[in-house]
Amino acid sequence: MTTGAVPLRWLVWRFVMASCLLAWFVKLPIQTKLFFQGAENAIYSQSLLPDWLCRPDLGGVFYFAPALNLWSLFTRRRGVLLGAGALQVLCSLLMLWHVQSYNDFTHLTGFWVGLWLCWWAAQVDKNDEASHWHGVALALGIVSLCWLGGAVGKLTPEYWRGEPFYDLYFMEKDYFPFTYWRAHLPPAQIHLMAQWFSRIVVVTECLLATSVFWPTRLAAISNLLALTGMVIISQLQLFSVLGPLMALSIAAAWLHDQAPNAPQKTA
Repeated sequence: MTTGAVPLRWLVWRFVMASCLLAWFVKLPIQTKLFFQGAENAIYSQSLLPDWLCRPDLGGVFYFAPALNLWSLFTRRRGVLLGAGALQVLCSLLMLWHVQSYNDFTHLTGFWVGLWLCWWAAQVDKNDEASHWHGVALALGIVSLCWLGGAVGKLTPEYWRGEPFYDLYFMEKDYFPFTYWRAHLPPAQIHLMAQWFSRIVVVTECLLATSVFWPTRLAAISNLLALTGMVIISQLQLFSVLGPLMALSIAAAWLHDQAPNAPQKTA
């Protein structure tokens, strides 16, 4: 089962890794400023962390190290793929622990997708039906897990009243449609819109947390549409967080359409 000269499993792995790298470095100017230009404002000691996890220069090393994984996109050596996935997991963990980057969800989704990349790299030379469908299930399971985490974090009275979205989006975002609404609608109506927007988000995330149990194509398309909508509404920088999950959704649909028992397709 191949597409062109490269087997499908290798293509899927390369696609997910490339998407993960793109998402990782999409905020390059911000991260560079955080770890280097802003070093004088860094927190150099913290009671819960060792000193090396407070050093901005080491944070920069952790951030740029995944660039080495570019090599894995051009090789057919399974060991290189395993090492690249492991490096993605390690750097994501270190960034989650570092005092200057622990609150960036880019590294959380990078960690989970890195685990999938490691597992898929171990299966990349196989052609059996069991590992194929396990890969699909794991991909959708990771996306569902991330939806569940987002939903649980929003199960609060403040989110149900729409207060965080009102402050963060409806009052602060400086692009359409939020600027238009602020210019043409009274504050009470904007707050009501924020309330219902927030409730729709909470309910949608709760529903999508169960998507691992849905039919594969429906789950993959629903996840991709929701993730794309979030990126559009929140500006492209949110791609750093959601890009790897979008890639897993596409990979799940791709593998579903190229199942081992389906007719072979070539380019």
